[in-house]
Amino acid sequence: MDFSVSIESLGGGAIVKGPAGTPADSSGGIGFDPGKDEIVFGREPASDVVFAPEDRIVSRKHFRLYRQPSGHYAIEVFGNRYVALNGTPASSGEHVSDGDILQLGSKDGPKLKLRLKEVADAGGMDRTLTQAKVVRSGVQFKQLRRVVGSLAIVVLVAGVGGYFYLDQQAGRLDALATLQEAIGKKVSADFSSELVARMKDSAYAVVLVGKDGSRTLLGTAWPVGEGMVATNAHVAAQYDPRGTRKLLVIHPGNTIVHTVTAAWIHPGYAALKDFRSKESRADPDFKAAFEGLPQPSGFDVAVLDVDNADKLGAPLELASPEEIAALGPGAKLAYVGYPVEGTTGQRTAADNPEPLAKFGYASSITDFFLFNTDPARAYLIRHSIPATGGASGSPIFNEQGHVVAILSGGTVFDTGGARQPSAVLENFAQRADLLNARLDPGVTFNVEDAVAYWHDTVLPRFGRHRQQIVADAAAALEDAAPGQKAVETLHLKSSLGDRDAVAAGPVLYREHEISVEPGKHYSIVAYGELGRPLSIRLFRGDEAVGFAGTGTSFATVEFVGEANETLTVRVLGEKNDPVDYELFVMVAENANTAEQTN
Repeated sequence: MDFSVSIESLGGGAIVKGPAGTPADSSGGIGFDPGKDEIVFGREPASDVVFAPEDRIVSRKHFRLYRQPSGHYAIEVFGNRYVALNGTPASSGEHVSDGDILQLGSKDGPKLKLRLKEVADAGGMDRTLTQAKVVRSGVQFKQLRRVVGSLAIVVLVAGVGGYFYLDQQAGRLDALATLQEAIGKKVSADFSSELVARMKDSAYAVVLVGKDGSRTLLGTAWPVGEGMVATNAHVAAQYDPRGTRKLLVIHPGNTIVHTVTAAWIHPGYAALKDFRSKESRADPDFKAAFEGLPQPSGFDVAVLDVDNADKLGAPLELASPEEIAALGPGAKLAYVGYPVEGTTGQRTAADNPEPLAKFGYASSITDFFLFNTDPARAYLIRHSIPATGGASGSPIFNEQGHVVAILSGGTVFDTGGARQPSAVLENFAQRADLLNARLDPGVTFNVEDAVAYWHDTVLPRFGRHRQQIVADAAAALEDAAPGQKAVETLHLKSSLGDRDAVAAGPVLYREHEISVEPGKHYSIVAYGELGRPLSIRLFRGDEAVGFAGTGTSFATVEFVGEANETLTVRVLGEKNDPVDYELFVMVAENANTAEQTN
C-alpha cells in the first residue's frame, strides 16, 4: 500500500511553497502524490515543504518524513533540531499516523497537521498486516499523567517500606486484583511446579538487625557464586561495614542464616543518581521531563559476600546473551521472593521467611530514561509482575529457569501516606547481565564513558528546545555572513537570583563583558527557564548600544562590530521572578580560522 500525504498549516508560521515550488493553497496546506520517498521540511527553497525565510525558528533543513517498505512514513530529525510529535519531542525512526500534529522549533513554532490517505499501489498487492503498536516514551508519560490526575506518581523501591496499597476508589481494587489474578494464572501454566519449587529454594530473605535487636526484612537475594548472593543496590546500601548493624541472608524457613561480610554495588548506580540530580538542577528541560513522573532506578544491582559459603545453595544460572537479546514484549516471566510488606506476613517474615512466586509479562526493554535504545544499553525491563515491599532483588526467570532480570521497583501513586498501584500495572527490573561487572573479570564498567554517553546522547533528547534555539542562532549568523562559520566564544551559566545581580526598580540584571572586532558578525543568546521573561541589552561603557533582544524563555541579539572594543552584555529579568540562564556568544569566522579554533 501507499499513502498520499497532505500537510495542513495550523499557525505559528506559514508554509509558503510545496512540491516543485507550487504555492500553498488558500488554507496554507499542500499535498503530495502517493509513494513519495521523502518529504523534507525547512526554510531552504529546495525543501519539499518550504517556510518563509523570516521563520528562523525553522532550520534550513529541519526534518524529513521518509517512506518505509510497507508504505508507512517515519520521521527523521536533522541534527539537534526540535520537532514535537503530538506535543512530545520526536526521535528519528518514530512512525507517524494520520492526524498527527507536528510542531517545529518551540511551542510557539509552526504547527502542522499530517493527513495520510491510504491508496492501493500499482501492483494491487494486499496491505501489510497491522503491526504491534509502539507507544513512545513521551506518550507513556502523558498517559501516566492522565491516569493519576492530580495525584503524584513515585517509583516504588520494593525493598524498605515499599508497598502497593490498592486503590479502592471506583472499584479499582476488584478490577486490578482480577486482572493480576488472570495474568498470573495464564502465565504460571507455562512454568513447571518443579522449576518453581527449585527457584523458591534459592530465594533468600535479606534481613537488617538493628542495634536494639529488631529485625526488618529488606528484600530478596539469591545465590550467584561461591559465597555470594545477588540483590538490589538499594538493599545492599543498608550494609554497614563498621558493624553497627548486621545484615543477614536467611534461607527459606530460617534453616540457615548467613552474615553479610562485604557488599559490592554496581558503580553505575551512584553515577546515574548523581547525573540525574546534577542535570535536574542545571537543565530545565530534563527536570520537566520527569517532574511528577516515575524515574526508575538504574544499575540497581549488587552482590553480597556472606559467611558459611559451603552452606549456601547452588548458584542460579544467568540467562545467556542470546536469551537476553531475544527478550521482548510479551515474554513470560516469573519471580520468587518476599512481597510481604503491608500483608499479614510482614511481621513474621524476618523470622520465618516463606517465598512466594509471581507471574507476568515483559512489556518493553528500554534504557534507564525509558527511551528505546540499542541492545547494549537497554538494561531496564518493564513488566506486569505484581511486586510489593520485600521483593526487591528477587530473581526474574524465564521458562527455562534462567535469570534474566532482577526486580527493582514499580509505579505507584503517592496519596499522602498511602501508596497505590498505577492502573498501567508497570513495574521495573534490571537486566541480569549487569552483574557481570562483578562476576566476570573480563567485564568492566567505565563510569566516565557512561556519563559522556548520557550527556552527549541522552540529554539532547530532553533539551532540544535550548539546543535548537542556539543552533538556529548559529545558522542565522552563517546566513548573514556567507562562507563563514559560527564559532562559540563564550558559554556560561548564571542566575539573576545570585548576589551579584543588580536591582533596578522592578528589574534584576547581571553584566558580562565581551570583546568584539570591527566588521565581524556576532550573535548573543540568553536562554532562561521555559515560559519566563528574559531580555538582553548591550552597553558601551554607560552608553546603551542600539542592540536589544526581549522574549519569553530566551532572547537573542545579532549585530556587526564597529571597532576593537569591549562591550557589556546586560541580561535582564523580573525582580519578583529571578531566572537562571545560559549565555552564548558566537562570532562568524572564515572557515579556515574556525577549523583552527576548533
